[in-house]
Amino acid sequence: MSLKALIWIGLFVSLSTLSFRRSSWAVPLYLLTYYAGPANWWWGSGALTSTGIRWNLMAAMIFAAAVLFDGRRRTEGMRKPATAVFLLMLLYALNASAVHFLYASDPIRSWLGLQLLWKRSGLLLLMLASVRNKFDLRILVISILIGSAYIGYEVVLNAEGHYLDGRLEGIGIAGASEANAVAQILCVALPLGAYLLFHGNKMEKPFALASLVLVLEVIQRCVSRAASLALIGAAAWLIVRARGRVRRQIIGGVALGVLGVFILMGEVDRSRNIARLATVLAGTEERDESAQSRIYFWEAALAMVQDHPFGWGFEATETSAGTPYLRDVGVDESHAIHNGYLDIAVSWGVQGLALYLAVIFLAWRSVHASISLAYSAGDESVAFFGHCIEAVLLTQLVSCMFASTLDAEVVVWWIALAATYPSAFPSTKTETCEQELGEVSQSGSGKEEPLPHQTVLRPTRSPSADFQADAPGN
Repeated sequence: MSLKALIWIGLFVSLSTLSFRRSSWAVPLYLLTYYAGPANWWWGSGALTSTGIRWNLMAAMIFAAAVLFDGRRRTEGMRKPATAVFLLMLLYALNASAVHFLYASDPIRSWLGLQLLWKRSGLLLLMLASVRNKFDLRILVISILIGSAYIGYEVVLNAEGHYLDGRLEGIGIAGASEANAVAQILCVALPLGAYLLFHGNKMEKPFALASLVLVLEVIQRCVSRAASLALIGAAAWLIVRARGRVRRQIIGGVALGVLGVFILMGEVDRSRNIARLATVLAGTEERDESAQSRIYFWEAALAMVQDHPFGWGFEATETSAGTPYLRDVGVDESHAIHNGYLDIAVSWGVQGLALYLAVIFLAWRSVHASISLAYSAGDESVAFFGHCIEAVLLTQLVSCMFASTLDAEVVVWWIALAATYPSAFPSTKTETCEQELGEVSQSGSGKEEPLPHQTVLRPTRSPSADFQADAPGN
């Protein structure tokens, strides 16, 4: 057994033990099996895979047990957004179940997709239930960054993966070995790493910087136009949305990121990325085969939605039901849609797409409201973090325009992150200040009547007590 396998087992056992003291430690336990699943890396062959243990399933079971036995109280103000988000996600899953049993064009394939959807719904419930205060939220953020940094370590320093047409492929992330999928997942780490770089402690800042360098290097090796557009859009959104000193920090972070990209990129990688990105705006004659084929897939998907808006079951374009529609646009074989929005509309109906987008909107709205509160309280750290969460969402929404990944697991992480973000902001309470605003007025009867008192909203904690401050024992 290799040293990496021994370290992995040690981490799995340690995090499993910690999970029963604080259920949020089950988040890095689960992500350990996602980013570094033994079956997906060379060091996992042998004892870790020969036993037949499904490590991801085992981590999920430990996660569920840890949440069940966790008696800690939730931060005030978190329960409402988290509950509403999960109930909408539950409706989305129930709708998919109805579509499967009523309309599935390929029941076997559709059943597999439905199982996956319910699994992700369960994962969302566990994440929402385990992240109960600021310290738990920090565990979630740092776990995602560590997992992404590990991918960068294996690719950059250990030369993992291979290249196909100049693009990085074959990375050991569960269900995401293809270049676009890897780039989309790693895009999540960039805004979160930027937060730790500017507002982390003395240990987190250098770690965040090293992680960002590794992640950027892997993303540029993927040569993904979707990731490039997503990061450009997220940077623009951050600059427009932020205010005051937070905006200046974000502009500095974006400038640092652009500089890092040009330093890391070689001449060949730079030309490949620019050329691939340029095809987005190219005309039909100049568009490359990959870009043009997506137009055909989208046309076929739109026709399927028009003919049967209630859904065809999971990945219907890759079944016999989708074949005639693809042939109508000149595609001779079944193929994925390569658009997350159309993929959900074809699979689970337009009503399914509406429900899922409502989940995302509700989660984003809780972030938006909490950012406003943070600005009002002068808490720049929490406001900056909220904008970083918004940036993560934008990277996923843009990436999903070119890949069937709108309901991927990484988006579920974002929903959990957004719905629990209110825990980063100190709760407010109404305090009645019995102050005399002027001299006491005299009524006609000679009785003294004080002027009305003021009701003032004040933070129960100072702005400096941001979400770094929660001690593990709280």
